[in-house]
Amino acid sequence: TKKERKYLQKKKSISMCIDPDWMPFEKNINGKHIGISADYIKLFEKDIKTPIKMIETKNWTESLEFGKQRKCDIFSLVMPTKERKQYYDFTKPYLKIPLVIASNLEAPFIDNLNQIENKKLGIVKGYAYGEILREEYPNINFVDVNNINDGLEKVRNHEIFGFIGTLVTVGYHIQKNYIGELKISGKFDKTWNLGIGTRNDEPELKTIFDKAISSIKKDQERVIQNKWISVNYEKGFDYETLNEILLYLIGIFLISSLIYRQYLLKRLNKKLYKEIK
Repeated sequence: TKKERKYLQKKKSISMCIDPDWMPFEKNINGKHIGISADYIKLFEKDIKTPIKMIETKNWTESLEFGKQRKCDIFSLVMPTKERKQYYDFTKPYLKIPLVIASNLEAPFIDNLNQIENKKLGIVKGYAYGEILREEYPNINFVDVNNINDGLEKVRNHEIFGFIGTLVTVGYHIQKNYIGELKISGKFDKTWNLGIGTRNDEPELKTIFDKAISSIKKDQERVIQNKWISVNYEKGFDYETLNEILLYLIGIFLISSLIYRQYLLKRLNKKLYKEIK
């Protein structure tokens, strides 16, 4: 609209906070924004014809603090919570990602969190789904971790039972650093719906970015997702399937051994019977 164009002309540039260590979604590499959200932001920047500049932060907690202090006009990829709504509006989501649990290889499949009420589950401090899950599952022992690497390391070292994260980020890090050590042992029915957070004292930002999100074409989304997600999964190896095959073969071997042993005992018994007779 004319009002939105006038707002952007006066604004000149938009400041943005990100999670500086959240691959493959996003990361700050020597002052450069990379990852899935970075590629989407480039599309939005081109669409609204206004520069979007990343504000550097040390971690996600500091990014959230910068948001409260109005040092960031937008968050590149974020989920709404009650607390965040005090400072930010939220666009429609442009990514919908399932939540999963990462654990050691010996852990059973988890289809219900009530199965592991007495276990410790790691969640990155400040992440929205941590707040949501704590409300829904008050009996679960959720533990704050600094980031996904910290969480997965704690799982590998048996300090915690599991780590909760998105399918994309957990799968990415397992394939990169923990093949043969960790696996995805469970998932939630809910998805994590991620969009842009816009400062609520400048309401034009929400309507502008909602329109920018609506303008994304399917082929543009496929290019971004294939670049950061599909290739990584193609390189991965399904150790869970391998374990199932090995267990199946071991089972066949044990059963065959028992049958053969019974056969030998039967032969021996027949021989002894003839000798006694």
